[in-house]
Order: sequence, then structure tokens, then C-alpha cells
Amino acid sequence: MIRRHSLSAVCMHWFNAFCWIALLFTGFALLSNPAMQPVGMWWADLWTGVFGAYGLLVFHLLIGSAWLAVYFLYIIFGLRHDVVPFLKEVFSLSPASDMIWCVRKGMRLVLGEKAMRSMGLDPALPPQGFYNAGQKLAAVAAVLCSVGLALSGLFLAALALHLVAPGSEDAAQWALFIHLLCAGVMAVVLPIHIYMAAFAPGEGPALRSMFSGFIPVTFIRHHNPLWYEQLVRKGVIRPETKEPAMNIKTIASAVLAAVVLCAAPAFADGKMNLNTATEQELSANPAVGPELAKGIVEFRENVGDIKSMDELLEVKGVTPEVLEKLKQAVTVEAIEGAECSC
Repeated sequence: MIRRHSLSAVCMHWFNAFCWIALLFTGFALLSNPAMQPVGMWWADLWTGVFGAYGLLVFHLLIGSAWLAVYFLYIIFGLRHDVVPFLKEVFSLSPASDMIWCVRKGMRLVLGEKAMRSMGLDPALPPQGFYNAGQKLAAVAAVLCSVGLALSGLFLAALALHLVAPGSEDAAQWALFIHLLCAGVMAVVLPIHIYMAAFAPGEGPALRSMFSGFIPVTFIRHHNPLWYEQLVRKGVIRPETKEPAMNIKTIASAVLAAVVLCAAPAFADGKMNLNTATEQELSANPAVGPELAKGIVEFRENVGDIKSMDELLEVKGVTPEVLEKLKQAVTVEAIEGAECSC
């Protein structure tokens, strides 16, 4: 495990998530004009029935004020260690590579890798750094929309509370337009971000890192190889041991191993071997079950042989507690250099 997020970054992430959701819910409820209501008037009636029209406005302003105040302090005290590194990472966009990643990732989620290959499409994702392309695009949208919402929101709040003279109607309309535009963008970005973080296959370790701050090295080696290489160069982690070059002896060993692998059952030392067992065999194992079996096979197809039991933490549904139970019933012992195709 390696630290990915500081404690302050983790706290700010969830504080931001709460504020964004609360502000979107109450903000859309404040739209009393049916022509401007994207959800429906029932949404506005629901919230105004609880808080009242003026109470809802005050509640919205209180959440927005708390969000601005806390972020202002966070920027001041975390500028060097959190804010600047974060902005450098998310704004280091590579348009061509990032677009390819987003398109292929979306197709992998909808079609699956096997279907893409059968259609002649390459499912391989471009290597990613500390953040992947989807995370960077979501973060850029959040940063830009935060600025737009903060400035326009302050102006609209000042008008609503009669803290400034009404002035030009054009200025108020432009402020409202910017506020609604930014809110609309985030109303689209947030559900996608939540799905990709909480429900997309294989993203469990990344989600858990937003609680603990730590992430498995095996995860970043497969999902964030550019960051992994950077950590290796800095000496933070040790590089993965490379396979020896093939020669006559190793080729002969591989052939012999392949014969043994095809003839032997998918068990080692009385435990089921995750690298050779079929999905049906894994499903029949009481310690694995059908759901984990499917996830393990998909993970194996994506990254190749499982080298360590700890890599299973990247499989959806495998928690540290589940991993301990799996260690009693299965193994990842593999016959190196051979892959059975029979």
C-alpha cells in the first residue's frame, strides 16, 4: 500500500461531495419558473414544502457560504502540499491520449473487451499518470464550474439579500445564466463520476483510497503505470521483477510446463489455483461463489496471471476480510512461462 491522498484532501473531497449534492438539490428547487425547471415543479414543491420559499433560499446560501469559507481556508493552508500539485496534475491534459482513453473506457464498460476485439477494435487503454483521463476531465470541470458558481452565486446572493443596488438587469441575467450553466454541467459530471468511482468494475481500490488515503501498489501498476514508473524512479517503491530472457532451456521448460498444466487439475497443495481454474470451477468453490468468480476471471483476462493474493483487492467485492477467507481456500501459484489453450 502507498499513500495517494493526504488526510486533508480526503476530508475536503467528502465535504465537497456533500456541498455539491446539497447545493444542486436545493438550487434546482429554487427555480420556480416551470420553463426553467429541469426536474419538474414537484421537486420545487417538495423542498419548499419542507423549508418554505425563503427558508430554502437561506439554507442554500448557508451551504454555499460554508463551502466557500472552508475552501478558502483550504486553499490558503493547503496551497503548497495539496492545491498546487492537484491543479498541475488535472490540467496536464493530453487531448489525443485522453480522448482515446475516454472513448475506449466507455466502450469497454458498454460492450466489454471481448466484444470490442470481435469487432476489430483495440480495447487497450493509453497509460495513465496519477489521475486517469476521466478523473482529470471531471476535476477540470469541477474547478472551472466552482469558480463560475462562486462568483455568480455571490453576485446573486447580494442581490437577493439587498446588499447591493439592483443595477443592470443584464448583469443579473448573465449571472443567473452562468450559475445555471455551471450547475447544469456539474449535474451531468457528478453522476458519471459517482458511477465510475463506485460501480465501474475494478475501481474498488481507488474508491477505498478516498477513505483511507492509501492504494495498493498492484492497482497503480495496472491502472496508473506512468505514476508507477515515476515512483520507481524516485525509489519510493521497488520495480516489479522482470521475466528472464527466453532461451532453449526456458523454452523447453515452458513446453513441459504446458503439458503438465493441460493435464493437471486447477489445484495446488489442495487449494484451487486462481490462475488456472475456470469460472465454473471458481463458482463451485464455496469460498469464491459466482459473483467473485466472474470478477476474478475478468481481472485475470485484463492483467494476466495473478502474482499475489493481495492483487485480488482490485476485484470488485473483495475486501480485506474476504481476502483472508480466500487465502484459506485458494492460491495463485502458477506454472511460469506456460499458458494452456486446450
